[in-house]
Amino acid sequence: SEDSISMSHSTLKHLAEVEPDLIFEPLLETLYTAIESVTETHRMISAMRALAKLATTLSNFSLYPEGAQHVAPLLLLTLPGIDVNDPTKTWFALSFVRNLCLNGVVLEELPVIGDMPAPRTSSKASMVSETAEDPSVDSLPEPDMDQVEWMTRASTAQFETWLDQYLRRIFVLVDNLSSSLETSDTSSSSGDSGIHAIVAQATEVVLHQCSERYYPMVSRLITEFVTNTSSLSAVESMSKVVFAFASAMPEVALQALLPLCCERIAEDIENGVGRAPSLSKRTRSHSETTLIWFASVLSVLTEQQRSEHLMPYKDQLLKTVNLILDHCMSRQVYATGGRILLNITTSLTYMYTKRGHSVPDDVWNDPEFRENHFRHWGQLPKIDDPDFELQWHLPSQEGVDFTLELLRNIIVPRIADLNKFMDSAPSKQESAKSQDNVYLNKHFVLLRFGVRSLGCLIPPPGAPIAADKLADAIIEGHDASSMPTRYRIDGQVVAGYVFTDPNSDQFKEVAGIRNQIGAVLSRALAYMAENYEDDVENIKALIRLTHDYMCHYGTDRSTCAAQRRHWNSGLDSFTFDNSVCRMPRYFASKRVMYIQSARLLHNTRFMSANELTSDITLKLSKLCLSLYSEVRNHAISMLESVLSIYPEAKYPLIPGFLAELDEKEDSDPEKMIGALHVLDSQPLRRAILRDWNYFPQLVLALCRAQHEDKPV
Repeated sequence: SEDSISMSHSTLKHLAEVEPDLIFEPLLETLYTAIESVTETHRMISAMRALAKLATTLSNFSLYPEGAQHVAPLLLLTLPGIDVNDPTKTWFALSFVRNLCLNGVVLEELPVIGDMPAPRTSSKASMVSETAEDPSVDSLPEPDMDQVEWMTRASTAQFETWLDQYLRRIFVLVDNLSSSLETSDTSSSSGDSGIHAIVAQATEVVLHQCSERYYPMVSRLITEFVTNTSSLSAVESMSKVVFAFASAMPEVALQALLPLCCERIAEDIENGVGRAPSLSKRTRSHSETTLIWFASVLSVLTEQQRSEHLMPYKDQLLKTVNLILDHCMSRQVYATGGRILLNITTSLTYMYTKRGHSVPDDVWNDPEFRENHFRHWGQLPKIDDPDFELQWHLPSQEGVDFTLELLRNIIVPRIADLNKFMDSAPSKQESAKSQDNVYLNKHFVLLRFGVRSLGCLIPPPGAPIAADKLADAIIEGHDASSMPTRYRIDGQVVAGYVFTDPNSDQFKEVAGIRNQIGAVLSRALAYMAENYEDDVENIKALIRLTHDYMCHYGTDRSTCAAQRRHWNSGLDSFTFDNSVCRMPRYFASKRVMYIQSARLLHNTRFMSANELTSDITLKLSKLCLSLYSEVRNHAISMLESVLSIYPEAKYPLIPGFLAELDEKEDSDPEKMIGALHVLDSQPLRRAILRDWNYFPQLVLALCRAQHEDKPV
């Protein structure tokens, strides 16, 4: 069974950590035979699975020196495991690759001096006492370290060949993986999601751990793939590979791909591609394929890139973003253009860790380490060591100025354009109305990206506390006695916002832009409900804009929850001692990013509703009673998130939802369904059940609602 196999591999791993000589010598022979087997697929998959589990022990030079010489040959043998037709085998093959690199394996060829040393005759038997209980038991030969090191150095010559073949197999895999851009088959998309994740993680750590001498080869292969491929079915997986490339080799990646993408995007738009109005997410003209492909590559290239790397391309980026957003009316194209804008602004203004190698940069650049890197495999650093050295990206003045320039030139004019559009009477003709729908959707999408771009520029309105008072900030309230004894921070914390002085001109400018977006949003909610009630797609886009305006200040609940779930993906392959906190730097970096996201989310808990946010919440609640179930369900989900941020805003809404359950001549079953779903949502349900002003009203309202069969 699956559980027994998993338990056996875990047991084998722990036994190998205790007595690696006894376990690996017979096991490796079996693994080599199983991996090379062509006809016995089940044996090959089982061997791949065992290797993925044992990778960290096999590559630990201090624990099992002989294992280092098997790393490169096993990497080559597991390449056929990256098979688009066998996701299970692919998963374990890539897990083996990922775990080796996370354990500190450096992909660099080492020089071999002279011929292989002659084997020594000494053995561990010389250290065995003559009074041993069972002298007939054969002792294992003691490893000849000179020979082991020579064979390990010789095996590293295969790393370059392996890296070339690995990337080519990844490209084939990427080109064949399904994507939601091309298919609506949810089961297929969900089945590929795990492969997408492991491809991204494995490729990222591989490129981080490869030598600088291989950078030209990697750049050439990825550039050829991006240039010669434009399959929209590969966009999602391709994005993972390009992100890994840009994260590991930012200067090389930007130099190779950014000018190419900008040039191809400009060429397509000048030829009229993407100008035809369209709200479709799936059906698109063939000519848009190349434009969307290169725009997606550019979007990934600009994600989490430091200021010193992006700013040399400032003019090209500004020109390309303006070109897409000014001329393109196809939903997929201008949405990707908005994503480029968002990635640029967040890269320049957010705090995030700089991804790096398995060791700090000063160790990585040390000639002694590079000449003998195999001796350091498996030596995970202590997190509390001063030289653990996780570096942070901090916003630069040049990057912040460029961000404000983008907001002034792109977002602020869209606010004025949307206000001007709503001042005019709605179109009556179908053709004109269709164009208006695209126009509205484009502005809603861009304003949503604009709101998210403001994320870390200013803190949410509240009462921040000084960093030196964090330890004294303890929650004191009516529920404190029922809480476990622990420290809780009752106020905003320092989270790396760019502008913190409310009296500064930049702070006022950013706050003014956010308030302008809020004002036009409030007006748009009423305008759409009155004139475009049946425009489901645009109302859904407006609801998403409402959610981000109300809840997004650098992060939101879903983003933080996703980081909490996934930061330790793959950590179970490593063994930890509770007395010594050791962890691969890759996981430590992701964990710190989750903590940073949690700090940003924490600060939104102390916002109080004002007149504008209360008005927006009230209008959003009315969409929860829409006659269209798609709009209704979307609004209810977003309202629940909003009420978790503004808890006091829920009480004025309760009487209105209860009134919808009353028996009236003009009562609508669809509105009753919406009211019931809202009242059953967590924020309102908990508020009603613990408040006797509302609980009797709810019981009576539910009894009166029995006159309608459909909601029941």
